[in-house]
Amino acid sequence: MADLHPHQLEQRLAAVGEQLSAAHEEIAIVIVGGAALGLRRLVTRTTTDVDVYARLDEVGPTPHLVSARPLPEPLARAVAKVARDFDMPVDRTSVRASRLFSMESSPMSAKHAIAVDRRLRDAALAACWGQWRALGASLSDAHAGDVTSVVDLEALILMSLALQPVEHRLGDAVAWWAGTTARLVSVQRLRTLARRGPERTASQLAQFASAAAAAGDARWKALAKSGQSLPTRKLKGPEQPPLLEPAALMPRLRAAFGVGAKADILLYLLTAARRDPTAGELAVGLDYTARAVRTAAEDMAAAGLIDGSAARPRRYSVRRASWAGVLLDGEEFLAWRPFSHVFALVAHILESSERDVEGKRSDYLRASAARDVIETHAPAGGADELPPRPKGLGEDYLPAFEGYVGQLAEWLQRNV
Repeated sequence: MADLHPHQLEQRLAAVGEQLSAAHEEIAIVIVGGAALGLRRLVTRTTTDVDVYARLDEVGPTPHLVSARPLPEPLARAVAKVARDFDMPVDRTSVRASRLFSMESSPMSAKHAIAVDRRLRDAALAACWGQWRALGASLSDAHAGDVTSVVDLEALILMSLALQPVEHRLGDAVAWWAGTTARLVSVQRLRTLARRGPERTASQLAQFASAAAAAGDARWKALAKSGQSLPTRKLKGPEQPPLLEPAALMPRLRAAFGVGAKADILLYLLTAARRDPTAGELAVGLDYTARAVRTAAEDMAAAGLIDGSAARPRRYSVRRASWAGVLLDGEEFLAWRPFSHVFALVAHILESSERDVEGKRSDYLRASAARDVIETHAPAGGADELPPRPKGLGEDYLPAFEGYVGQLAEWLQRNV
């Protein structure tokens, strides 16, 4: 552990206590040595570690002290999370889970959560509406602008379901697609992307599956659940959505080549920034397994539909101008964007901000939760012009996170 003054040590221990409290854990330990003297303000020198003498065991008729080794797993997890949040290399440490430290949420923190929610939510709503309109939904939404990227169908469905509680018409759009063109949605890919979203995504996926199964697509019966249904209001749209719009290239290629890796590989090679990806890069970009992508790409190369390099690692490409002449009358393809990753990140950020407002978490816990979301779900900064991940120690991470969310909202506005 780095040298810590008594007030810094108290801050770090308070953070560990908050992590334990958030996990509904309570652990009492005995601290000795310089850390204990510093916490009691009996000395002012710094300390580099926290010596644990014992922990309190309340099992049995009388609470008693027992060895602190090994540290209880909930405590070890809390310590590791605090060490990450404050960028501290930790070898030995200990905490006392008590209510000696305030866990109130400041008014500024609540305002921050609301601002994060509104800014990103509005950008995500506009993105969804723009893409649904590009797929043929009859909309008159002022926030839905022209799209500049191809639609990722599964990502759009899941993001629309995530935003349905605040914009019910998105449920109408999903229900329209489920009732008319569910055959062009990949069951496996939708399940893969759903696992990346918040926990409630599973029930939202069941809503789409129920609507698709009710429309006669038997592939969705296994995912459909009784009691899970989409809104019944009718959204105006064609019985068979038009597939010739440049943004609708994913369902168009699936209609031509079948729903699966081959159609999506061709889509990626025609539209992604990287013109000659490896099988591994295709798998990451399209959310398929590397084995499935490699097998499909080799079949397509053998058939002469795509080119495969002789050098290793093998890279795949297509003659875009030739395909554009067939599919777009010579116009350029719209760009592929990592919407499956971005929409999952947006869903997690919005869910976390809901807990900020409802749960009144402290600034530190809010910052720690934001860091969890970014480290688990944020794509690497720089790729596809996405903003770099925020940095900051402890609760100072919040302003950087808010700035990141603003940049993410701007990215959605530019790239949809």
